[in-house]
Amino acid sequence: MPPPLSWSWAYAQRGVRLDRRDRHIVSVLAGIRRRHARPPVQKDAIGPDDLRAMLATLGHDLRGLRDRAMLLAGFARALRRSELVGLDRTKDDTIDGSG
Repeated sequence: MPPPLSWSWAYAQRGVRLDRRDRHIVSVLAGIRRRHARPPVQKDAIGPDDLRAMLATLGHDLRGLRDRAMLLAGFARALRRSELVGLDRTKDDTIDGSG
């Protein structure tokens, strides 16, 4: 992988030749390729059948009803875990009223 064109352009503007086979440039580009070559692995979203299976394991006590409500609200609104735990019951539940 050759250095980006912006590097070549910047070197040309300074009147300096860019040695693309320099060991430092090659090692930096190899590190960039190793770290960023693959997109992050995304997990599949749960489907209705998975949701039903999770709901079937919950009890009918207060904790089970709470968990059932959170699962259904998260599924209905397609919320991430971080968004789901940030929900507030009323606007005064958190200092800034967000959530």
